Amino acid sequence: MSGEIAMILANLVNYYEEHCTVVDHNGRTVLPPMSYKDDYICAVIVLNKEGNIIRVENHLDSKGKGEKRRVPSNPKRTSGIAAFPFVDKSDYVIGCSLSKEKNATIIKHTDRYNAFKKLNTELLEQCNSLSALSFKRFLNSWNPEYSDYSIFDDNFLQGKLIAFKLEGNTLLLHEEPEFMKIWEVFSKKKQNEAKCDTCFVTGMQNVPLQDIQPAIKGLVGGTAEMSIISFNDSAYESYGKINSENFQISCDASFKYVSALNYLLNNEKHFYRYADSTLVYWASAPKNSSDSYFREEKYSDLLSMLLAGPSDEQENAKLGNIIRAFGSGRNIIEKESELDPNTRFYLLSISPQSSRVCIRFYLESTFGELAKNFEYHFDDFSLEGVKKCPSFFEILIQTVRHVSNQKTDVNKIKPNLSSSLFKAVLSGTAYPTTLYYQILDRIRSDKYLSSLRFAIIKAYLNRLYRQHRYKEKISMSLDKNIKNEAYLLGRLFALIQSVQYHYNKDVNRDVADKFLSSASVKPAFIFPKLISLCNKYLAKIRTDNPGLAINLNKQIMEILDNMQSQFPGRLDSYGQGTFLLGYYHQRQFNMNQKSTESLCFENND
Repeated sequence: MSGEIAMILANLVNYYEEHCTVVDHNGRTVLPPMSYKDDYICAVIVLNKEGNIIRVENHLDSKGKGEKRRVPSNPKRTSGIAAFPFVDKSDYVIGCSLSKEKNATIIKHTDRYNAFKKLNTELLEQCNSLSALSFKRFLNSWNPEYSDYSIFDDNFLQGKLIAFKLEGNTLLLHEEPEFMKIWEVFSKKKQNEAKCDTCFVTGMQNVPLQDIQPAIKGLVGGTAEMSIISFNDSAYESYGKINSENFQISCDASFKYVSALNYLLNNEKHFYRYADSTLVYWASAPKNSSDSYFREEKYSDLLSMLLAGPSDEQENAKLGNIIRAFGSGRNIIEKESELDPNTRFYLLSISPQSSRVCIRFYLESTFGELAKNFEYHFDDFSLEGVKKCPSFFEILIQTVRHVSNQKTDVNKIKPNLSSSLFKAVLSGTAYPTTLYYQILDRIRSDKYLSSLRFAIIKAYLNRLYRQHRYKEKISMSLDKNIKNEAYLLGRLFALIQSVQYHYNKDVNRDVADKFLSSASVKPAFIFPKLISLCNKYLAKIRTDNPGLAINLNKQIMEILDNMQSQFPGRLDSYGQGTFLLGYYHQRQFNMNQKSTESLCFENND
């Protein structure tokens, strides 16, 4: 597993190196330079030349999110007190924070403020610019025990970053050239003081190693600061190594992989959230240029559309044409950019687990291979009555018990099932067996016969055929050439249901409500009873409509003639699914022939 993690981190390092000099539409590099990170500032304390607070500027938006700015990068805080330079949270910057109780009160942190004061005073000892002098005067005059906190909004005291600015300046203190130079020199000095050894990610030898990894932010459901690599118990250590020595990462590689992952997690073009997990994806950009970067974004846009699923039949057809073109190895033109199916593509599924990042799965492929796998997925889910390929959510929600006139509880979708389904679709491997069994169980228990549930059964069985040539491929509509016993039994059941409908159109509970589940499992026990009932119904229909009775009986006898033996005692799980598909296909055929106009399935559109 450590080898796979090293490969994942190495590819994230490569992503950083490919994009670190690329600028966005605003002329700023899309990824922060060494020793910096992109973070959100909630407030700016404006100082005059004497170091007094003139005002506190609110930088929160309507959703309570701060303004995104580039700030000095620091390791993730662990236990104890650790101040950061120039920009920090309120408990360090002004020595107070707001308690988390319902009736919040001010908590003073004199020790944390003193650490912030000490660090920044030492950093600025030789700097005598107006901004530096003002900041040092503030640090020397501010006292957390006696200062007035009324000028600070409660939102500023809840763990968000606060920065400083000299009155009349447009740049924040940490953005001014003198401060940036001081920080970069200090950061380089700290790096040079680190222990040197071989980096497991890059393979570079005798390089400074990162002790505490920088924080990963933006993973929904997790804590504010998380880590992929961390050792907090001696049980995970070996060979006399402690903490991060067990997985050595250089300061350089550590900064690059965290910066890349944080960027991807905060760019909606590069992630897709499902259940408790987040799928992060990116394409390689062989040329370090803005043109290659923006072209690479087109690949992510296309994958985002595929992951979200088509919204209607028209978009379904459009996406189908795109993935077929890519899957066949042809370049396509998308929004004036030529996209190459041989472009390398990376997909990383992660989820929060306490303060750690849990890796669900990792895939590396070409975009053409991904498109081919989506083409298989579209084909597997094609079924008469299903107008478009369902989204992942639409598939997963079918595994939850359906109750009429009640909203389905999405929290009952199993998280592990979500990751398994995503991996199967993206890699072109078999759909999870759990998905198939849950659908069979749901049909038996809640008797909700949506077209999408049958589509899931077809997709699972056809994927087995594609992967292992198991049994036979099932078409999207009725195939009278299929001689599979379970499929014929399902068709027979649908015809018996049709006979009952013509016998009594006002029946409250038909044979499907009573016997579908048991007939799909134990045909020998149920079908003799159904044949006996069917003969009684046909006798009544024959007196009122002889032609219809003859036609229905002919269809039934054709199926019975194709049965090579008596009704089987029990069908296995594959047979149960095939039975249900035979039933669905025959019912759809009957509907199209207008023989049972009022009986229809609820489609997933």
